[in-house]
Amino acid sequence: MLSYKKVTAKSLGGLKDNRTFLTALFIAIPMFIYSIISLIILNNLNTAVTNIVNEFFLLLQDPNAVITNTTINGILSDIVMVYADNISSVIMDVAISLAASFITLLATYINYYVSYKIINKQEIDVKTMFSQLWGGICLTVLYSLKILAWGLLFIVPGIIKAYSYSLCFLIKVENPNMKAIDCIKKSKEMMKGRKERLFIQFLIFLLINFILSFIITNVTSIFGLFVGIGNYISSIIYVYANTLISLVWAYMVTVYYEGVKEDEQYLALHPELKERGITGVIKDEKPRIRIEYGPNIRVEDPFKTDAEKTQEIFKDPYNNNPFKKNGESKNDDPFED
Repeated sequence: MLSYKKVTAKSLGGLKDNRTFLTALFIAIPMFIYSIISLIILNNLNTAVTNIVNEFFLLLQDPNAVITNTTINGILSDIVMVYADNISSVIMDVAISLAASFITLLATYINYYVSYKIINKQEIDVKTMFSQLWGGICLTVLYSLKILAWGLLFIVPGIIKAYSYSLCFLIKVENPNMKAIDCIKKSKEMMKGRKERLFIQFLIFLLINFILSFIITNVTSIFGLFVGIGNYISSIIYVYANTLISLVWAYMVTVYYEGVKEDEQYLALHPELKERGITGVIKDEKPRIRIEYGPNIRVEDPFKTDAEKTQEIFKDPYNNNPFKKNGESKNDDPFED
């Protein structure tokens, strides 16, 4: 298992592959279509709400204006009336949004298929990928239903099961003929004792996501200043960038999955470690030495062999006697010849 730093570095290295950007473009198509249609359908609604908000800000800037509860209630009622007048457009927008989100969800298998191939530096066979897509869709639906069912019990069980089943898509990529329920069971077995590590990796991903989202928001806001076409460009950039970010998480899970497989091979050769509850080792880690300071505490060299330590124990402490010369005792009286 690689360290968190190396997992992150290897995952971000996947962005150097041009296939990443083509995959993100393909997966983002449903949300591209939705974002454009949404801007057209809700154009009147957005314009009316924007005008109401702008009037309120102008009122705030007027030093002679008196803002009361009646004024605020009037503004809120105007916004509610605007939504009521455009209720059909809102319902249509929600329906298209759900459809686009569902199609994007079904493309989750493609996400992990491409991630697996790129991280392992393999060629992507598009024909094979689409021939396996139906099995990937069935796995995605089953995975989503199980997470939803656990989430209805309480939020925490849903989160735990999400990490427990997180490797099922990569297992399906390696074993296309395996049933969806078996992929989830195998993921559950492989993640025993390893969920905490993936959770910490997710926290690192959230930090990366926050930084990238901050940059994306500022870039898209610049295009949003241009009336008309600027809004469309802003929406497309936002959707595409978020699709790329989701691929980064798929890369992290893929690198983690490769580490889990290495750990399983290692533990198969050392069953005594597995009995002690050890799930793997960190690769390429320098040995850590804890040095204690205090009275009568001797710091030993941890790299000495047992033979060297034994020889040191029986070493003659008088060999370094300053009053001996060539192994013979010398006179310790400085006044005697």
